[in-house]
Amino acid sequence: MEDGGSLHDPPSSTGPEIKPQMGEDPSLRLLLIPPPIHVEDPEPPPPESILLDPYGYLSDRTNATTADGRRSRRSGRRILVTFWAATPPRVSCFTVHCPGLEPSAFGDIPKVLCAEDDLALLRVAICPQGEHLYAQNNRYFVYQAGAENRPPSLKRVRTPPGLELYGNEAVLLRCRDRDTFFLAALRSAFIYWKYTKKQFNLHLYSSRTGGWSTRLMNVESPPDFKYFSPNKVIAIGGEHGSVGWVDLRRGILICDLLLDNHHSLRFIPLPSPLVPEPLRGYPSPHDAELTLKRVHAGYPALSLHDGDVVYIMHMPDHGVDKASVIAVDMRGKTLKGVADFGSGRPLGYGCFSTETGPERMLLKQVEMGFQDKASKKFHGRVRNGRNRR
Repeated sequence: MEDGGSLHDPPSSTGPEIKPQMGEDPSLRLLLIPPPIHVEDPEPPPPESILLDPYGYLSDRTNATTADGRRSRRSGRRILVTFWAATPPRVSCFTVHCPGLEPSAFGDIPKVLCAEDDLALLRVAICPQGEHLYAQNNRYFVYQAGAENRPPSLKRVRTPPGLELYGNEAVLLRCRDRDTFFLAALRSAFIYWKYTKKQFNLHLYSSRTGGWSTRLMNVESPPDFKYFSPNKVIAIGGEHGSVGWVDLRRGILICDLLLDNHHSLRFIPLPSPLVPEPLRGYPSPHDAELTLKRVHAGYPALSLHDGDVVYIMHMPDHGVDKASVIAVDMRGKTLKGVADFGSGRPLGYGCFSTETGPERMLLKQVEMGFQDKASKKFHGRVRNGRNRR
């Protein structure tokens, strides 16, 4: 059945879009907040890229981007993932629906951990509240955007016992010439009951084999290499399938995933970070005119389809769970647009980003809700799809 809603509609009156009730567990209340699905954007054209809230919502509403997967091989129980696109600077969202499961069956908010090309890695915790902290309770799915002759798909990726994936260390590598993808995570090696300084375990999943392998990796240089804690991961690609784990304060560890029997990591140091000037006062939420000098902003996100535009999240009042997304034309030194953002969930700052090639998906996140960006084709498919129920 057709569903006339898109991003920024009032919530649907049917389905599991339940309003939070007083006295409920705080974690469950966040899961009960309905998705901010808005009124249909003007047609045409569809947005060439979008800003995506990496924290998902629960809803049974569907559209042409909906992928129907299985939570379990034995039971065949279904899970549906749908993306809802909006033209920036408005923020898009995604929804998850598991037929037969109540919101209380989810231990945490579904999340997009990383993305690359036409793929996105999602984490869904189906367990009692709070027990998502245990690795065995988290399920991982790779969403693939549809093409002209192929519908969207959702594939579960089973992890080895004890392996939990995080957004600042997991990376997808798409290999179109092989019609496959790889999922990698890098961890400090634990040898002789202690973590080593220059050795890491590379956990690598191949969609072709459906299995994981683990390699012990050694940092080639420099001799004074220090503790490494990645803030983000980038998919570089190329003949060797290079990816990089980025520590913004120290440097980048480069790994060539497609080289067999390769056990070396290359380290590229980064310049020391600049110390920012102290923030002198907060802007008033009642300011009639917004200037960049008065913006209390989060990490910026570069536009994928307009090289001069940067998106910034502005939080004028930290006591309120609402913010604004500002589109700034850096070359023209003008504000191109402002949109409200906030669904009732807490907001905070903290980011990671992943950027890839021609059909790229750039993820940029601010903790409890800002942004991920995806590729032109991915978003064209998302935006052009008719909604259905």
